[in-house]
Amino acid sequence: MKKVNKKIAFIIIAVILVIALAVFIILGIVNKNKEEGKKETTSESKVFQDYNVGDGLLSVDDKNSNLSERQKIVLQYFDDNYLSIEDYSYFKRYPDIFKQTKVSFEAAVEKVLKSNDKEFEVLAQVMSGASASQSYVIIKGDQTERRLMEGECIKVQGRFINNEDMTIDGVSYNLPVIEYHNNIFCNVYDAYGQLMPEACGCTDVAMYDEEFAKEVAEAIFGDSVSVRMGTEDDLILGIHAWSDVFVVATLENQSNANFKAFEIYTSFPYIRDVNSTEKVIRYFNYTSDFNHYLISVQDTDFKTFTFEYYDKDLNKIWSREFEGTETAIYDNTDNYIYSVVNNELHILDMKTSKDVVEPIAAANKVKINKLKDGIFLGGEDSFDTFMLVGLDGEVKWKTNYGKSIYHIGSIQLIDDELVVEVYQEDPEEPQQLFTEYVRLSAKDGSIISQTELY
Repeated sequence: MKKVNKKIAFIIIAVILVIALAVFIILGIVNKNKEEGKKETTSESKVFQDYNVGDGLLSVDDKNSNLSERQKIVLQYFDDNYLSIEDYSYFKRYPDIFKQTKVSFEAAVEKVLKSNDKEFEVLAQVMSGASASQSYVIIKGDQTERRLMEGECIKVQGRFINNEDMTIDGVSYNLPVIEYHNNIFCNVYDAYGQLMPEACGCTDVAMYDEEFAKEVAEAIFGDSVSVRMGTEDDLILGIHAWSDVFVVATLENQSNANFKAFEIYTSFPYIRDVNSTEKVIRYFNYTSDFNHYLISVQDTDFKTFTFEYYDKDLNKIWSREFEGTETAIYDNTDNYIYSVVNNELHILDMKTSKDVVEPIAAANKVKINKLKDGIFLGGEDSFDTFMLVGLDGEVKWKTNYGKSIYHIGSIQLIDDELVVEVYQEDPEEPQQLFTEYVRLSAKDGSIISQTELY
C-alpha cells in the first residue's frame, strides 16, 4: 500500500506540475499579447500626430514666428491670404466678423496724421462701396521705406483691428483702423501730371518689384541663382498671357533637369517650372521647414496629378501620382500633405508619400486648410458646405451654408474661429459676382455671424 500511495503521489505531483506549466505558458502568452497590443496601439497612435497649422494659414505678421529674415521674405511672397473688401460698409456694419482678419482694398491717402522714423498713421478713403465722405479709414504701422504722401493711391494689405472713435481737425469720427502689412502704389495721373486719386488703377499693378522677386529667388534657391526679367521670348502660347510679368531664376546647380529654372511672378505669388508646357504644368510649392522642395504636376493629357518631393540638393526623395484627375487642392505642414483628389481626402506622410489613414470621402470640396486639431474643408454645395475632419479620420462637424457657392476665396483662422470669404452669383445677373463673409466656430462649426446683401 505504501508503494502504491507513493506512485499515486508522484502522478498527482506530475499532473500538478504540468497544469502549472501550462497555466504559466498561457499567462505568458496572454501577457505577451497584451504587451504587443499595447505597443501596437502606442505605435499606431504615434503614426499620425500633427498639431501644426498648415502653410496655407501662416501669416507674415505672426509675432511668435522664429523665422530667419530670408524665410520671412519667402513667406511674405506667398502670403496672399487677404479678404478682398469690395464694400466699405461691411467694416461699419460687421466689425465683429472682420476683427483681426487680414484685409485688402484700394484707397487714396487723404491726410498724413503721423510720420516719423519709426511709425506712420494716415487718413485714407476706401475707393469702393461708399461715397468719399463716408469711406475713411485709418492706416498705421511701422514706417515704410517710401513714405506715404497725401493724394497717393495705394492698394492696402493689413489687419483690421476695430472701429474706433477719434477726433481729426476738430471733427469726430468712428473709423476702421487697419494695421499695415504692405501697400502697392498705383497712382493714376491726368494729362497734366496731376494725381487722380478718384481713379485708382490697382488692378494690373504688380504686387512685387523685380528686386523683391530676386530676393525671393535667392531665399529659396541660394545666392548662386541668377535672376533676369522675363522677356517676350519666354512667353509660350497656351501658358502665358501677354500681360504676364515675371523674373526667371536659373539655378547654378543643373544636376536635375526638373530644376533648371523657374518663373517667379510679380503680380501674384506663383512660381512655375520653365519645363512646363501647355498640357503639363509644374508648380513650385515652398515647405515650411525650408529644407525641401515640393513640386505639383498637373498633366491634362493623361489626367494625372503628381506630387514630387526633393531635398535641398535637388535629389528626388519620392513622387506620388494620382490617376484620373487634373487638379487637386492641398495644404501641408512640416510632416504631412493634406490633399483632396478625386473626391477623397488623402493624408500623406511627407517622408514617404504613403497614406497615414484610409482615404476619406470628401465630395465637391474646393478648399482645404490644416488646423491644429483637424482638417477644414470647404465646398460649393449648399449642404455640408463646411466640415472638419479629425486627426483620426472621423468627421467632427458639418455645417450647411444654405445656398450654393460659386467660389471660396480667403480662409483665415482667428483664435478658435474661421472667417470664410464666399463668392456668389447675382441671381439677376449671373455673370456678376458679389462677396459674402461668414465667421464660424472652429470647434463645432456653428455660424457666429455672416454678412447680408444690401
